[in-house]
Amino acid sequence: LIFFQQLFGACRQANAEGLISDFRLKYLGIDLTPEERAQYDRLSDEIRRLNRDLEEMYGPQLEGANIIAMLQSIMKAGEGNATIALFLKAVRERKDTVRNAINRDTASVATLKQMQDEGQEDYTMLWFHEQINETTRLVSDAKYAEWRLERGQLKNKIKDMEKDGEEPDSEMLSNLAVLEFNMARLATLREWFMSDPNVRPGMYHSKFPNPWGHWMVDWFRHGYLNVMLSARALAQGFDMPGADVGNIRTSTSNVRQRIQTIGRMIRKKEENRAAVIWIIYVKDTTDERIFMKHDWEEELPEYPDEDEENQVQTRWELNDYEKVLDARPKWVGGVETLPQPDRELTDDELQEIDVAGLVCGDDYPDRRAIRSTLRVVRVSEEGDMSVIDEGAPFEFNYESLGRGASWVSSNRGRGQIHVLGNGHAVGRTHMGRVVLLEVLDLPDFERAVADSIESGSKFDEVFKDWLE
Repeated sequence: LIFFQQLFGACRQANAEGLISDFRLKYLGIDLTPEERAQYDRLSDEIRRLNRDLEEMYGPQLEGANIIAMLQSIMKAGEGNATIALFLKAVRERKDTVRNAINRDTASVATLKQMQDEGQEDYTMLWFHEQINETTRLVSDAKYAEWRLERGQLKNKIKDMEKDGEEPDSEMLSNLAVLEFNMARLATLREWFMSDPNVRPGMYHSKFPNPWGHWMVDWFRHGYLNVMLSARALAQGFDMPGADVGNIRTSTSNVRQRIQTIGRMIRKKEENRAAVIWIIYVKDTTDERIFMKHDWEEELPEYPDEDEENQVQTRWELNDYEKVLDARPKWVGGVETLPQPDRELTDDELQEIDVAGLVCGDDYPDRRAIRSTLRVVRVSEEGDMSVIDEGAPFEFNYESLGRGASWVSSNRGRGQIHVLGNGHAVGRTHMGRVVLLEVLDLPDFERAVADSIESGSKFDEVFKDWLE
């Protein structure tokens, strides 16, 4: 199915010409548990703080670069420091928190159980995972054993502390409660998955011993197995027939890899069966970045005669997080309810941005707003401001932007202040963050710009003969 990867850029046309079958992308958004959310927020705060420290240390060296790759190369060259190490560690731990979210397992089982509820018996389903160890969560006790060992160590530590008259802290007790909760939930899901007579799972990944991996694929192709658990290897060129239903349990924010994975599950037209692809993502986390990187809607087929739940892209959520075997996906809305791609905001969206409580240098609530720049004010290394009119620079002394200009010169050396249509002045850091600089009275700002241009023009007129 490499043909789909090549045609994805013109997917709408390919579908219209009958080269690929109809398909639906169903995005299933899940929540982090309260404990996972607390950990995610703590790590995000730490990353922001370390990000600012790195900007002060390296400045222009990091501008426009792949920040993670650049920092890793600095560490590899032996020129790193504790701040870089802590930043990379926090990024890695936050990524692990999202990837290992326990509700991913609940959501995966929920999509399978819904298909059974609908009376589908002769089905095939592909589950894609980012890492190999994720493929075994529901078919082996490896993860459960890991958690059990961790729980035992934690219990012993608490017991030793109590023996010494010490009280275990709240974080330690919370970690123990989370482990026990996760173990119970995973055990419930695994027991159902392995015992249900209508689920015949197989597995394939690059580390799977030969010839078992190829046998598994062959058995899946001929219907002896109906659920294939796979890692990235199956999305990267292995010859696999399309499936009725796909489940992307985890994936990177790499657009090309997402396209490859989806391509594995789209049937050729002659098979005459549509495919449904569930894409599980964690709401309000870095998982949503891929929505901003690519405008999928412009390239996907349109099914105007279908009802709302069967449009090409739809958003879903779980209806139950407590009784995991009763959980099912529920429809929430269409593509307009999904995180939106990086684009210029509408006037209404721009006006609704709330910066209450933010100070100069804080992250701006919606980085896309910088696309709605009304006017640019240039800032020199000395903090002097100027505006451009018809290609000519004019000195601009505007007290209300003095603090913002100082921030730009201190943090960037020189740069630009972007004044938006909602009166907010923002700037961009070396590492790409969009930050609030000031909230302006827009009419007063525009009058000041006009006065500066007029004053500059009069100066040129007075000295015209001398300049010639």
